[in-house]
Amino acid sequence: MTTLMKKVQFKGKSKDNFLAEVRRRVEESFSKTGQSGHANLVLHLKGLLLFCSAAFFWSSLMAGWLPSIPRPFLWMVFGINQGLLAMNVGHDALHGSYSSSQRINRWLGYFSYDLVGLSSLVWKFTHNQGHHIYTNIAGHDPDINKPGLLRLSPHDPLYSAHRFQHWYIWLLYSLVGLNWVLISDYLFVWEMRKKTSLKELIFFFFFKAVNFSLVILFPLFFSQMTWQQVLIGYLCMQCAGGLTVSIIFQLAHVVENVEFPLPDENGVLQENWGAHEMRTTSNFAAKSLLVTHLFGGLNFQIEHHLMPNISHIHYFKLSPIVKKTAEEFGLPYHEQASFFAAIISHTRLLKKFGTPLFLVFIFF
Repeated sequence: MTTLMKKVQFKGKSKDNFLAEVRRRVEESFSKTGQSGHANLVLHLKGLLLFCSAAFFWSSLMAGWLPSIPRPFLWMVFGINQGLLAMNVGHDALHGSYSSSQRINRWLGYFSYDLVGLSSLVWKFTHNQGHHIYTNIAGHDPDINKPGLLRLSPHDPLYSAHRFQHWYIWLLYSLVGLNWVLISDYLFVWEMRKKTSLKELIFFFFFKAVNFSLVILFPLFFSQMTWQQVLIGYLCMQCAGGLTVSIIFQLAHVVENVEFPLPDENGVLQENWGAHEMRTTSNFAAKSLLVTHLFGGLNFQIEHHLMPNISHIHYFKLSPIVKKTAEEFGLPYHEQASFFAAIISHTRLLKKFGTPLFLVFIFF
């Protein structure tokens, strides 16, 4: 993982008041209902359920409580559970939106991100300070900056292997968790070591060690599983969790109709930041409460990008406000009707990005 390029400046004068207006209307909505923008009882209960279910699946693997269920499948469910915990609790916490107390947010981040092998430290740099600011800008957004096997932007170099990326990307998505936990987190911390405090480094390595103990050492020494079963189970867990998280996050920005703007030679984008987020982000399954609660409101990425300080539990009710304001300001409000529609759109765009330009002209 390499550091990002020189920062982009947003200097557009059009739609300047959009972000301020949409935030004003949302704040007015909260004032009328008397609610805060943080987690409510529903999210607290959902978070508790996810923590308890993760503990149950881990205990079941250790004690063999569910002998009728194949262990590899149970490991996969455990991995998906961890992914859902990170998306529902950790994602809000690391954006400071779960609680008004930053101490609570920080510790929730540790127990829903770092404890499952991820890193809140790395996430803070790559996601909060990278992806959220420079969304879909090639060379600046870490989420699309995947040189080599993947072409997630029309501005990246095109290689012959990219013709098949809409097929093999699902395998790569399943390996994302392993890459984060075992490779890229360490590379990033090494690269950012001069900008990282000793306390942050201690917490980083402490939770990495705790996670390794829980999912490798404990099963090896305190369960009836053989080392082969533990290894296969660990791979199943990481692949299932990584695939789940990767797909959900990519459906918001690498789909049809969103834009991939480039700054000029001076690093300037002639666009207001709020308008930029509207052009580069897409929602999906906005009418489905099931999808919303299951994936931590990440189907409402437009609302999340504009207001990351507000918990996802409120996005379902706030989306009409954002959509109406966007229409008034002449800005797009991209959305896919369902989860599967977003998957199809993502696949089509990957195929398009992997197709040589002369073939596009021939077939279209």
